[in-house]
Amino acid sequence: MPETEADLLKKLEQLDALCIERDRRELIQLCSQSYRIKLLKGRTVEKVYGKLVLIEKWRIQWESDLESVDLHEVQKLIESGELFSKGFDLEGRPILWVRGCLYNNSVAPELYLRYYQYCFDSMIRNMPSGVDEFVMAIDCTDIKTFNVSVTFIRGFAKILEEAYPERLGRALILGPNLIFKMFFNFLSPLLHASTRQKVLLIKDKYDIHQYIEDKRDVPQFLRSNGTGYSFELPENMLIHDEVRSASRVQLRRNESVSVQALRISF
Repeated sequence: MPETEADLLKKLEQLDALCIERDRRELIQLCSQSYRIKLLKGRTVEKVYGKLVLIEKWRIQWESDLESVDLHEVQKLIESGELFSKGFDLEGRPILWVRGCLYNNSVAPELYLRYYQYCFDSMIRNMPSGVDEFVMAIDCTDIKTFNVSVTFIRGFAKILEEAYPERLGRALILGPNLIFKMFFNFLSPLLHASTRQKVLLIKDKYDIHQYIEDKRDVPQFLRSNGTGYSFELPENMLIHDEVRSASRVQLRRNESVSVQALRISF
């Protein structure tokens, strides 16, 4: 029998009481109430408590890892246009745009993973009220074997399932080719069944406009009347303006970029 709203609210009370009983009140503040209810659907209170503990562990680790991040490489990732957040889908969920063909194997997979985490957390902090999921739109056209990293795939699956459970609302795969199929065959067993069901293959990448709330948010490289790839940093890209501007000036001066500028407030 499906759980009713009353059932879920009762489980939420039990979850919060469990956090207080174990002197982990901070777990209650870790995520919104609606997100905690989302996690409780079909799961035991004890299971969700364990997920909250794991989410907190990932966040603490992320904060610690910032100390060793090569910010010159971060700057390159930001300006490459490979990964950025802009606009919303028809359900009001923020979209993370990914250009698979721009993945650079010379960049450490760990740095890519930290950058993905930063983008995920930025989207979560800026989600409209009542929204707990984000969407990934992944352009697979022109992707080659050297754009695929086994280490990255494993790390990405682990982060998605452990640090951001039930956060992915939909994965829009644009122009899937044989390389994507190889990539997904490796990734699929690492994902929960519910996550795999959120993958939607879109043969013609220019059909993406059907899934976007404001068609003006579709990147230039996905517009059928475009003249090729011409990336510009979106004005509402969820990377702090002060980080971009400060890092550009400091890098020109051969100075270090403040790690504090990249820290995330949870």
